[in-house]
Amino acid sequence: MACIILYVIIFQVSLGPLCWICQAEIMTPQGLSIGVTVNLILTAAASLLANILFTAFGGWVFIVCAGFNLLCGIFCLFLMKETKDLSEKEISQLYS
Repeated sequence: MACIILYVIIFQVSLGPLCWICQAEIMTPQGLSIGVTVNLILTAAASLLANILFTAFGGWVFIVCAGFNLLCGIFCLFLMKETKDLSEKEISQLYS
C-alpha cells in the first residue's frame, strides 16, 4: 500500500498533470493532437501490461514507476520553462 501511495504522490507532482498544460501552451494544434494520441496509447499500454508486470515482479513495479516519475519531476523542475503570461510568439522563442 505504501508503494501505491508513493507512486501516486510522485506522479501527481511530476508529469501527471503537467503534460496536459505544457502541450496546450507550447504545441501547435497538429502537435497537440499527436501528443494526446501518444499519451492515450501509452496509458492504454501501461494499463494492459500492468497485470503481467505485477505477476512477474510483484510490488517492485511500483518502485520502478515511482523512480521514473521522480526523474520526470526533476526534469520538469530544472528543464521546463515558465510560460505564464507569455504570448504564443514569446513561448515559441523561448523553446527555439
